[in-house]
Amino acid sequence: MVPTEKEWRKALAERHGGALQRKFSSAAVAVCGLGGLGSNIAVSIARAGVGRLTLIDFDRVDLTNLHRQQYKADQIGRYKAEALRENLKEAAPYAELEIHTERITEANAAELLTCTDVICEAFDDAESKAMLTNTVLETTAKTVLRAKEAFEQGADYLGVGAVYPTTTKVKTVLTSIDTLRELCSAVPIPVNAIGGLNRDNLDVLVGIPIAGICAVSRHHEGGRPGTGGSQAENKGRRTWSVQKR
Repeated sequence: MVPTEKEWRKALAERHGGALQRKFSSAAVAVCGLGGLGSNIAVSIARAGVGRLTLIDFDRVDLTNLHRQQYKADQIGRYKAEALRENLKEAAPYAELEIHTERITEANAAELLTCTDVICEAFDDAESKAMLTNTVLETTAKTVLRAKEAFEQGADYLGVGAVYPTTTKVKTVLTSIDTLRELCSAVPIPVNAIGGLNRDNLDVLVGIPIAGICAVSRHHEGGRPGTGGSQAENKGRRTWSVQKR
């Protein structure tokens, strides 16, 4: 027998505490990519009691997915987003579920992710990962006025786009170091930039209190994720030490 919504909410509140569960219930989360990582993230989020979940994937369920993804044999051939919505309704019957069976791109990302509090990137390939990260961070402020407007409207962090050219943003308009410094001083919230970092330009960031640099486009550079990941990790540690000087 399926519990009533009141019984469901009460059980979650007892498990997590009322204050925390209210945050979960009012949150909107998007999962982009519903494979081995994304489908399992979605199940955990739904079971935790998150109120609104957006599922995005253009792919269909395949036999080779069944050993590690949250699908069933009789769902082979169906869109993953549709099949996962069906399965989540069994696990979390009162979650609000929205699905999109299209590929997420720079052109449609803003529309698909409207009113989303948290975005979970769970793509397979480096290009898609970089595209989504760049797109999210570049829904940003590149002027002090826009930064202040975003803060006043409730933003809890700020993206400023690319500071240096990246392999995925060759033609983008870069945010200058002077502008980055002004933005960091203008608002009392974390400021993040997209990377393109190397040994020659990293030291330019000394004295600028940025919260972080996204290095995803360099993570898989040259088709060697292990090496790229190590380089990005090392640069991340060095960036942290730069901030702390």
